[in-house]
Amino acid sequence: MLRVARMASTMTFVVVAVLSWAQCILMEMTLPHGATATISLDVGQTSLSKAQILGDLQGLGEKHGITIIKSVSRPAGIDLVSVGARQPDAPQPVLFMNPALSGTLTNAASLGDASLQGTLSVSALPNASIDDLRSWGKESGIRVSVLQTTQSQRILSVAQRSGGWLALVGVGALTAGVALGWFASRAHSREVRLLAGIRTSRLHVEDSGAIIVSLIVPLLALSAALNLVVLAWRGEANWKVFSEIQVTYVACMIAFAVGVATVLSIATLPRVRDLATRKPPLARFDIVAELVKALSLGLVLAMLPGLLQSSVSAFRDAEARARWTSLADGVAMRVTADSPEDFDVLQAGLVELTRYGASRDAVAIAYDLREQVESLTPFDGLVIANRRYLQAMQIDATKDLKAVAAESLDPALRWDVSESLALWLTEEALTPSGGSAPRWGLYTTATDGGFPSLGGPQAPYIVRSAPLILVVDSATDLAPTVLSSAYASQQLFFTDADILRDGIAATGVGAKVLSIDRVADLAITEAAMANLTAALSALSLLLVLGAVVISVRLSADIYVLNAIRRIVPVRLAGHRWADILSARFVGETILLGAILVLTLIGRELIAPGSSRSMGHLAATLLGAGCYVAYWWLASVRSCKAALHNALQRRV
Repeated sequence: MLRVARMASTMTFVVVAVLSWAQCILMEMTLPHGATATISLDVGQTSLSKAQILGDLQGLGEKHGITIIKSVSRPAGIDLVSVGARQPDAPQPVLFMNPALSGTLTNAASLGDASLQGTLSVSALPNASIDDLRSWGKESGIRVSVLQTTQSQRILSVAQRSGGWLALVGVGALTAGVALGWFASRAHSREVRLLAGIRTSRLHVEDSGAIIVSLIVPLLALSAALNLVVLAWRGEANWKVFSEIQVTYVACMIAFAVGVATVLSIATLPRVRDLATRKPPLARFDIVAELVKALSLGLVLAMLPGLLQSSVSAFRDAEARARWTSLADGVAMRVTADSPEDFDVLQAGLVELTRYGASRDAVAIAYDLREQVESLTPFDGLVIANRRYLQAMQIDATKDLKAVAAESLDPALRWDVSESLALWLTEEALTPSGGSAPRWGLYTTATDGGFPSLGGPQAPYIVRSAPLILVVDSATDLAPTVLSSAYASQQLFFTDADILRDGIAATGVGAKVLSIDRVADLAITEAAMANLTAALSALSLLLVLGAVVISVRLSADIYVLNAIRRIVPVRLAGHRWADILSARFVGETILLGAILVLTLIGRELIAPGSSRSMGHLAATLLGAGCYVAYWWLASVRSCKAALHNALQRRV
């Protein structure tokens, strides 16, 4: 049992180290370069150009001495662009906690086509700087949100967002198993010391000190060694963040372990009456072991459906976000017009720009019109897309989509679509001359992956499960009003930034262009975070399963050692293990049934309807079946080991 306790202790250390590492990676993705606060900018309604916004941010940063960092994601890493004070003169390499990431720290001039929409990280924010930022945002038409947090709040936030708190619950269950195994291994020693006249208070002190020396001190030594490795490998800045997270988790784990150890020491203290009746040393551990096992099992059955769903959801989210990485080179424009006349001139220029880009096969559009059509039954959205967009997103119209006949639509929707086609399409596209084939068609999804579309700055990435999709051959088939709206909402983009810049120069719309921004930067970042969150969910699942494995093993060992005097003669008389363990199996079945009922009732109270979900029920029953199988194997193994030792006169 001591070996099991040490194995669980080592597993706990490994888990805490991995959890600290993963959360450090998540934290550096949200608060890189030692940042302690964030600023969220919504530049969708401002008339300021990107250069003007950068100049204002640099002025505010230098005024208050604050470093402002914009993280620019790319498929192979993250570049940090300093747009406030202390901008580097030349690119500086950045060492990330994630060894797979690379990047540089550059100045604002290197921002390029990265968008300022979204979150910027800040080193520190005095109150005066917050007031100035909000005043600047109000004057310039930019919505500014400021969030400042303490280190403990950042750790809790990352743990909650990533699902790391579930892993911590698993660590707690493992820690309880470690303490139980430790005291069970010392049960006979405690009896001997009590018979020798040692006071019970001294027993508590000695055993608590022994568990600290034997299990916790090695854990602290391993933690210190790991910190030295991180310091030497990933640098001082990453080590500080990692050490703060790990120290927090290790301190919580040690405090919990000491608390559990104190309770177990008192609950399993040898009594003179038990010694007089010659009860086995482990007799006092029966109830405690069953309680720890029941708590671990209830934890698993309660968390298993949610963890499985969370893991699957996170992996699907990562897969969905990864679809946008195919648009890594795509760029959209932010444009402005000062008057209706100015808008008419701009609209004409945008039409010419679209023709310029379409002639070079570089214009893609995914325009979401969900709010512009009242009735969409049975569809969940309406999207206008061109074939270049399907190609860019690697969507095969013959496999991933299926045609929808206009006559098959709901009457209200059919009327809306037929009336709106004249507004959405050019006359040539609507009624081709010379008997040409139609340049548009209605489709919907034919697979479970849904249809990804652009939603503008507020919701840049939308995946509709079954939308009605109006697919046109080219963006030039769309009416000028649709094109100008798509440009304004950044739902029309160019697949090549150089072609866009050449087109701007050729059509003369440059004076109205506020910025050129990549469309997939945020999706790349979110895909990486979703992958990490999925991995943490899987880790949490393994942890709670590990807690059950340890607790079942300890429970089986304790039961068998207490019942060995009955098991040996019965087994030697030729009885099967099924006969020997039948009474215990019945009790285990009753315990499992009670935990299942309580779990389903609790889940129904917390989330009504979830306990009736076939997926949740299947996961719960599968977990219960696996538990019964493992319980049987562990019990038989413990019986065989105890019988072997007894025959060798080791008991």
